Amino acid sequence: MQVRAIQWDFDAWEDYLYWQGQDKKTLKRINQLV
Repeated sequence: MQVRAIQWDFDAWEDYLYWQGQDKKTLKRINQLV
């Protein structure tokens, strides 16, 4: 199994927090991609 490092951009984190409160379907898709 290969382990990957994940880095968050501040703007990307703000977007992620936005989707947490707006659209659970989109948030679920984002989580699947990450």
